[in-house]
Amino acid sequence: MISEFLSPTILWIGGCFLGCLFVIGLWISWRSAEPRVYVSVVESVLTPAEQLFYRNLDLAVAGRLQILCKVRLADLFQVASKDTKERHRLFRKIAAKHIDFLLVEPGKLQPVIAIELDDASHNRADRKQRDSILGRAVWNCGLSSPSGESGGIVLTATNSSSN
Repeated sequence: MISEFLSPTILWIGGCFLGCLFVIGLWISWRSAEPRVYVSVVESVLTPAEQLFYRNLDLAVAGRLQILCKVRLADLFQVASKDTKERHRLFRKIAAKHIDFLLVEPGKLQPVIAIELDDASHNRADRKQRDSILGRAVWNCGLSSPSGESGGIVLTATNSSSN
């Protein structure tokens, strides 16, 4: 009697229905599960060495210039090219990189001096590559890069227009 009612078509439809319920249940439990990655606010955007440098830099500029910290290279440099693919390739190289400190004119926020502290991490191969990219960007934009005894990278902007 039951075998007459449970035709292969009905069994197939029932199996699909149960399978869909199972998948929906898995999806709901996955969406409501605790996240595997947690995000929290850092205690300071600067390392202890950068904080020390910042305090001394603040004393040295004495309000004549404004100090910006951790400025993205993509916000400091404009990438332009008629070749869209090349422009995106170059932009991706600088988009996630930053300079430690940028001194700017207080009113216009025009870049004057960019400072990259040189610590032990700059000896790593990936940091050497990053510093090379930064150096090329500085050279191509007409910024000068005086070398100091400290080993840090100090980049100064040249004023190409009189505003």
